[in-house]
Amino acid sequence: MLNNAKPYFKLLKIAFIFNAYKELLQAYKNDSNAKTLHIKKAIRILTDECFINYEKAVWAVGWLASVIYTSEWLTFVNEFNKRTNQQNLTNDDYIKLKSENKKLKQENDNLKKQLEERSNNNQSDESVIAVTSERDTAIQTNSSIVNKIWTLEDISLEMVSCPAGSFMMGSPFKIGSPDYELGRNKDEIQHKVIISKLFMIGKYPITQYQYGSVVGENPSQFKGDNNPVEMVSWNDAKEFCNILNSSFKNKLPQGFIFDLPTEAQWEYACRAGTITSLNSGKNITSETDSCYNLNEVGWYYKNSGGKTHSVGKKMPNDWGIYDMHGNVMEWCKDWYGDYPSFSVTDPTGPDRGSFRVRRGGGWLNRARNSRSAIRSNDFPDNRSDNLGFRLALVPVVQ
Repeated sequence: MLNNAKPYFKLLKIAFIFNAYKELLQAYKNDSNAKTLHIKKAIRILTDECFINYEKAVWAVGWLASVIYTSEWLTFVNEFNKRTNQQNLTNDDYIKLKSENKKLKQENDNLKKQLEERSNNNQSDESVIAVTSERDTAIQTNSSIVNKIWTLEDISLEMVSCPAGSFMMGSPFKIGSPDYELGRNKDEIQHKVIISKLFMIGKYPITQYQYGSVVGENPSQFKGDNNPVEMVSWNDAKEFCNILNSSFKNKLPQGFIFDLPTEAQWEYACRAGTITSLNSGKNITSETDSCYNLNEVGWYYKNSGGKTHSVGKKMPNDWGIYDMHGNVMEWCKDWYGDYPSFSVTDPTGPDRGSFRVRRGGGWLNRARNSRSAIRSNDFPDNRSDNLGFRLALVPVVQ
């Protein structure tokens, strides 16, 4: 029966490709702002309806567009080809990383236990956490805000503290192994990341009420005060941070400022010590179909009803952070670039680039694109009704 259906699936895919081509025709006819919007729509059609991963979709869009006009699109495609030409780790690397994964999970468990004990004992404001031999030095933290929530009452903004520590960023890659993560992309090279300083991250994505209170307008497609703000660019999100830092500088914790989280901070906060594809300690069970495990923690293509929802309605992770697997994707501070295959401390991404990082799942995403490790990117001036942001409170760089 499935064999008989194959020709129809092929016809359906051709129809979607034709729709993508029509978007590119519209891009050709419009100015630069509208052109970007139509290009992104074409890419979305290929990723969401033809089940093509993001990089391949961009390549395909570049190829389709080259039929219409050439030079600028060849540049566009070449840039993507450069950053997707990654190599998988060797088997020896995989075995080493698997071993490190177990050590780091134990380290995270020990660190969490120490933080809980210190919180219960009401120790002094400043203390030193002695960590395992995975790190060379002890890490200085301010225990007055460790494992606690700080609130900016003026706009009801709750920030959750994330302790210094380390984790395995990315996803397991060995095909056929029980450790292979369903739905992974090749840009998720697994590597150890050390977060050397405590930071704080939004308990929820920024809501429309919070954005409107600060900026004076609500650009969102799906209205609702407690829904996440969307239709905001990376530039808009950074301007929001700047306004908060200027308006509330006397109310912020000493030595901290608002910013977008780095990609590493985002994934560290999302995982909260887990090594599974979801921050509940569970894995997705399907790449594109309904997934019960994902239903618990996020709004995505199969349960969102084609719109955003009030924040905080799904299960939080172990650190009390919500909506990282669905509702809206979220801007991060970094330029998009290749992961290293070695250990790094406080990574901030490439020095320059064309695309800013997006993390997490959104109401429009399939299950495979809602995992803790999923990466995507976009032009910093682009806006989408599936894209918002959450804030971080980070130490001021000396």
